[in-house]
Amino acid sequence: MFWVLLVAKVVLLFGLIIFLMPRISRWFFRTYEDAVMQFIFVLAMVFPGGGLMELVGMEGIFGSFPCRAGIESFCSSCFSFDEPAGVCG
Repeated sequence: MFWVLLVAKVVLLFGLIIFLMPRISRWFFRTYEDAVMQFIFVLAMVFPGGGLMELVGMEGIFGSFPCRAGIESFCSSCFSFDEPAGVCG
């Protein structure tokens, strides 16, 4: 019974994230064009996704994957997630 509930909660959460995230992202990236605001928005969406996954009973990192999938299609032209961070020193 535990596994059935866990799978049902995870599927429901993934569906909720995949359904809502593109709509919120589309509105945000059309409204705000500042790169700093966009970066903060991405963090503000990924962290709650991880927190909700923790509430479901799984590791939080699994919540960031559907969040990234929902956001990336709208902000890929804004900035690249795949660029390596520059290290000074």
